[in-house]
This record gives sequence, C-alpha cells and structure tokens, in this order.
Amino acid sequence: MNLNGKNVLLTGATGGIGVHIARALASEGANISMVAYPGNSLKELTRELSRPEIKLIWFDEDLRIESSILKVINETKEQLGEVDVLINNAGIEVTAPYHSLTFESIDSILRCNLRAPLF
Repeated sequence: MNLNGKNVLLTGATGGIGVHIARALASEGANISMVAYPGNSLKELTRELSRPEIKLIWFDEDLRIESSILKVINETKEQLGEVDVLINNAGIEVTAPYHSLTFESIDSILRCNLRAPLF
C-alpha cells in the first residue's frame, strides 16, 4: 500500500507499538495526526519524525472524554484534510482480577477501548 501523501490518524502513538507504527508511517511519507494520553512524549516523537515532505500534528488528549475526541477529529481535518487511514491503537489494559475492578475502572476501560474508536 502506498501511503505517500495519505493522511493518517494514529491513536496511542507513544505506546510501544504506536511509536513503531508512527515511524513506519513517516518513513512511507504519510502525514500523521498522532494522539497520546497527556504527559507522554509526543513532542519528542514529532521532532524525531519531522521531515519537510510530511505534515505532523500531535495531540495530548484523553480519548475517554468526548470533547477530546471531537477536538482531535476536527483539528485533524482542519490541518490535514480528510483522514485516509485510521489506526485505533489507544487502549487501557488492566491486569487486575476482574472481581477487584470498580465500576469507575470498568467504565474508563470501555470509554477508551470501545467508545472512542466508534467516533
């Protein structure tokens, strides 16, 4: 698949797999809108991937929050245009036994892993 000049929205861009996906996309000439949970190293990754022939934008956003999802979508369209490829890589993993999870933690997992990709 030729990704040169294609617009890609990548969530979970600073996780182990996300960083490698972002690097691969940049090497193929894709324009990338990268999203990661606030406090992760998107600024550094953007500097690493920066090259004149591609557009890179990044968002430190919590995808469990509807307004954050809408901000990412709208600003990506404004700055890059329509999204050609969507990679929903963001997710919350909990390794605790199910019976020890609270309603709030289950809700948080579902908002990130299930609801956010549906937007």
